[in-house]
Amino acid sequence: MEESSLITGFVATTRDVSVPIMGLFYGYIGWKHIVDPKFFLDIMPPFIPFPKSAVFFTGLWEIGVGVFLLHPSTRRYAALMAIGLLIAVFPVNINVCFDIEMCRVLDFSQLEAILRCFFQAPLVLIAGWHALREPSVSFGFVCSMLFYPTIFYFLTL
Repeated sequence: MEESSLITGFVATTRDVSVPIMGLFYGYIGWKHIVDPKFFLDIMPPFIPFPKSAVFFTGLWEIGVGVFLLHPSTRRYAALMAIGLLIAVFPVNINVCFDIEMCRVLDFSQLEAILRCFFQAPLVLIAGWHALREPSVSFGFVCSMLFYPTIFYFLTL
């Protein structure tokens, strides 16, 4: 088997695996926003108005992403929704990086908070990959290589 067909197969398989995993990931995190909002309320910056509503709304948003990502006809829109969500919540992650007291309360080191921010970029790229109907193999390869360590990181939290 040629190297290029091995890479193409790896990329296709990773994409097939990543879609349901990311759907479950977003759905689960969204559900956690609704049934156990304490963690999300604890990391909410003081400049965000109506924090309980914001946590509830982002939870519904994530559940929507998770559900709609699973069906091919809605996958593109769900992936774009995921990108919007990741951009919308990025200020919260930045806030945690600079709030030493919040890191202490959450039992995060500042390095862990920064690492958490770093992993937002692969999530955006993976969502972008899922949004494309026919992504290039090279972009798919990059996203495939980012997918596994990103999922591993979030599973170990």
